[in-house]
Amino acid sequence: MNSHSLRPDIDPRVVEIFRSVIGNPALEIRSDMHRRNVSGWDSMAHIQLILAVESQFGIKFTAGEIAKLTTVGQLSDLIGAKAV
Repeated sequence: MNSHSLRPDIDPRVVEIFRSVIGNPALEIRSDMHRRNVSGWDSMAHIQLILAVESQFGIKFTAGEIAKLTTVGQLSDLIGAKAV
């Protein structure tokens, strides 16, 4: 798989959360997408993303986990680890 493709393990709900929070219904989500490279993924959007993911998946992140999340892939992996 090349680094510009959608990871098969990125849940469609995560894609919809990103599109909703960022405010771009056509946003293409890739695992290598980094906060600094996504227009609209600022600190406020980061918190909104976390809250929406926690609510959608019934999980909770620690402050340390939230601070370390910088890519879509990291978020996807953390969701997978917590939503067992």
